[in-house]
Amino acid sequence: PAALLAGCDGLISTYRATKRWLSVFSSAAVMTLSVAMAGLSYQLTLGWFWPQTDGHPPLTRMIVPLAAMGLTHWLVNSVLVATLTATARRLPLLKLWKENYLWTVMSFFTGASAAGILAVLIQHGLAVTAFLIAAPLVAATYITYRVFLGRVDAQRNKLLAANALYLKTIEALAAAIDARSQTASGHLRRAQAYAVGMAD
Repeated sequence: PAALLAGCDGLISTYRATKRWLSVFSSAAVMTLSVAMAGLSYQLTLGWFWPQTDGHPPLTRMIVPLAAMGLTHWLVNSVLVATLTATARRLPLLKLWKENYLWTVMSFFTGASAAGILAVLIQHGLAVTAFLIAAPLVAATYITYRVFLGRVDAQRNKLLAANALYLKTIEALAAAIDARSQTASGHLRRAQAYAVGMAD
């Protein structure tokens, strides 16, 4: 159920951000797979630390399984997303992963820790307390995510503005060179048109 919920979340949130169906379905697939692998990692590791079949494990026995769950979720998610991004943009995978996804590991461990605490509270009949703790965590996660997206958009806009400025500077220089040469008037514009045509 958690994997299906994560897949639906990935599908809906990506559809809101972009209407490209390839991105939407790849996001849903990545979220579903990474959460399913994280759950499997938790179950396997918990079997080593809590081999009993009855009763709920105490939080002390859940620490290593929760860490394994967070690590698996982060690794599968970040590697798949980085691979898709590097393939689409023709960028070096390892460099892209290190610069954009390596530092996100702490958020996955934080989420796994919060999940463990909430699970223990619910197991002890403290569902209301768990809800009161979870609500601010979800709100803080959402706000952090929105701030992160805002920074990404700001950096992208800066990059686009810098690219436009560089292009205008090059066009001004080309026009100046073209104006000085009376024998090859319009040559640079023709070369530009041919280069664009060949690139397409």
